[in-house]
Amino acid sequence: MSKAEQIQQAKENAEANIELMATWPHKKLSERLELVNIQSVIAEQKRDESALELLEVWRAQLIGARIHKYESNIPDAVNEIQEAIADIETVTATLEERQEILSAEEPVVPEKEIKRKQPSEVPQDTQLPLF
Repeated sequence: MSKAEQIQQAKENAEANIELMATWPHKKLSERLELVNIQSVIAEQKRDESALELLEVWRAQLIGARIHKYESNIPDAVNEIQEAIADIETVTATLEERQEILSAEEPVVPEKEIKRKQPSEVPQDTQLPLF
């Protein structure tokens, strides 16, 4: 597909593209915008006017998507939210398992409850002479 066709298609599908990109996470939108900026610098160095025009259309759509996402309070993609919830549930389940293992261990007897033999209880004949 030529650059002219890509530009035309991007302009025709601008609203749909913006709606779709608005569901992307903020991080992904930022990364894509940074990538378009880097590509624009390269295209400018190569003096590729058609690539610059296409990149400018994409840049405008990315910015439009970020604005639309902010104004409409659109959350990040549902799949990513579900993944985050699943991660939290996994961590919680692991912590519960560890707690069960720890509680199943033999209880540690506090030092106060340890019965110590008094010196008078030790038989005299088992004591070693000091010299």
